[in-house]
Amino acid sequence: MQAMQTAISVESSVESEQASGPHGLGFKGFPMRRFFGVDISVLRRDEAIEFCLHRLAWRKSTAIAFANANLLMHCRRDPTLSEQLRDMLVLNDGVGADLASWVLHGSAFPENLNGTDFLPALLTRLPEGTKVFLYGAEPQVAERAADILADRFPVEVCGWRHGYIADDGRVAAAIDKVGADVVLVALGNPRQERWVSENFADLAAPLVISVGAFLDFQSGRVSRAPGWMRRIRFEWVYRLLMEPNRLRRRYTVDVVQFLFAVGVERLHRKPSEVSYAK
Repeated sequence: MQAMQTAISVESSVESEQASGPHGLGFKGFPMRRFFGVDISVLRRDEAIEFCLHRLAWRKSTAIAFANANLLMHCRRDPTLSEQLRDMLVLNDGVGADLASWVLHGSAFPENLNGTDFLPALLTRLPEGTKVFLYGAEPQVAERAADILADRFPVEVCGWRHGYIADDGRVAAAIDKVGADVVLVALGNPRQERWVSENFADLAAPLVISVGAFLDFQSGRVSRAPGWMRRIRFEWVYRLLMEPNRLRRRYTVDVVQFLFAVGVERLHRKPSEVSYAK
């Protein structure tokens, strides 16, 4: 109940402080921390879930992204991506975002809101019969994930499209045709965030969420790390061991570049621009 009251009170603040953008969406009513031009909301999981449920219930269009170190580096290299994310509710994802938060803002985020754990919690709380559309991943992965999600959660998977087809607007049209309430976009970052930004205005679905490898995990194509590795924030090590060819650069060279970029950002910020949030 307290989380619901928090979400609703924040909702009122959000509506009165809308950020400017092509879709008129902004979430400046939330506490924010900025990284490479990206404003990440400072929320606990229950607060974020209650907010999503409230937006869904009132049919208020909301795009959601998860900012991990990889996405933040894409934003640093291409400021247009940061601009596209300003119309979305951006949540912190992973140890990289926490490290950057310690350096630039003096503390970690209240909770790790990685999509792999956040999304099952959200799907569990959705009203029974909520229509969910899946877009992305390999054909067999998307199909398998659709079957599993329909069995595991109180939702109706109303359609799916894999991510290996050229999109000329037909995907958005298919999503609207089946009356989806929630769209999970699994194209990998930054492709999925760009697709959401470019197609969001044409979608009637209230919740459109960039979900990364979520469908791979749900389908069983990629396994999760053991619980003890997740608890000590070492899931990235497990993923690197499982998919070395695909993830070697992301978790070696890119991590070093990310930490260097965070250090440079700290050095170039004026004292007044560095917050030390509790």
